[in-house]
Amino acid sequence: MRDHRELVEYLESGKSLLLRDRAESAFAKTLLIAAASYFEIRLTQIIIDLYLEMTHGVEELAEFVKKQAIGTRFAQLFQWGSGKGPGRNANSFYVLFGEAFSAHMKQRVQEDREFDDSVRAFLEIGNLRNQMVHGNYADFQLNKTVEEVYSLYVRAHRFVDKFPDAIRQFIGRENPTSNI
Repeated sequence: MRDHRELVEYLESGKSLLLRDRAESAFAKTLLIAAASYFEIRLTQIIIDLYLEMTHGVEELAEFVKKQAIGTRFAQLFQWGSGKGPGRNANSFYVLFGEAFSAHMKQRVQEDREFDDSVRAFLEIGNLRNQMVHGNYADFQLNKTVEEVYSLYVRAHRFVDKFPDAIRQFIGRENPTSNI
C-alpha cells in the first residue's frame, strides 16, 4: 500500500493525472487478484489442516482430500454470483460439510453481522476476480479504488480466520491441536 501511495503522490505532483489513474487501476486489479489468490490458497490449506487435525495426522488421506476433493475445484465451492442478491452466498460451501453444519453457519451469519460482512466481502472478491479473469482483463473496469479493494481484503480476512474455529466449535473441539 505504501508503494502505491508514493507512486500516486509522485504522479499527481508532476500533473500526470492520466498516468496516476492508470496506475491506480492497474494496482487495484493486481491487489484484487492477489487477495483472491491468497484466500484460495489459505482456505484450501485450512481445510487440509483441519482434516489432518481430525484424523490425527493421517497424511495419505489428507493428500486424497487435497488432490480430489479440493484440488483445482476451489472456484466451484462457492456461489460467487454476479450481483448482490441471493445468488451470492457461501451456502454451497457450508453444505459440503453436511446439512447440520450448513444450518449452523446460516444461523451464525444471521446472528453475527461482522461475520456476515466478512463472508460478503470474501464473496465479492471472488466474484470480481472471476469477472476479471474470465472476461477481458485488460478492458475490465474495476469500479473500486485500491483502498476499497484493500478494505474488502481486510473484511474478508475475518471469514477465513474464523472458519477453522467455526468448524471446531460445531464438532465440539474447542482445543485445537494445530495452529490453523
